Amino acid sequence: MGPNASLRGLDEKHTGHATNLVAAGMVVAGDIVFSGNLRIDGEVRGNVRAVEGEPATLVIGLNGSVDGVVEVTDLILHGAVTGHVKAKDSVKIYATARAHCNVEYAVVEIQVGAVIQGEFSVRSGGGQLLACG
Repeated sequence: MGPNASLRGLDEKHTGHATNLVAAGMVVAGDIVFSGNLRIDGEVRGNVRAVEGEPATLVIGLNGSVDGVVEVTDLILHGAVTGHVKAKDSVKIYATARAHCNVEYAVVEIQVGAVIQGEFSVRSGGGQLLACG
C-alpha cells in the first residue's frame, strides 16, 4: 500500500466527514482540533487533537510531520511524529515512518523498516500488537 492509499476507506469509516488537509510545504505553528479525517503532508508544530467524543482519523503522509501531542481515534503514520501519541482505537505505522514518541494504543500494527524510539503502552480494553512484513 502506497502512502496515498491510506486515505481510501477513511470516509467509509467516518461517513459524512470531509477530509481536511495540511498540504505539503505548509507549516502550522499551533494546535489543531478536528473531527472526521485529517491528512498532514506538511509540518505541524503543535498538538493535533480530536474533538472530544467525535471519531477522528489522522493520516501523516510520507513527508508530513507533527511535533507535539497527538490524540485521535486512529493514527496512520507514513511520516514523522515527535512527542506523544494517544490513539483510542488503532495505530498503523508503515515502513517509512519515524516515530520518536511514546504511544498509547488499543491495537497497533507496525511494518518492518519503521524507525521507532519510545515506549508503547496498551490502553485499557486493548492489547493487540501486529507486526507486518
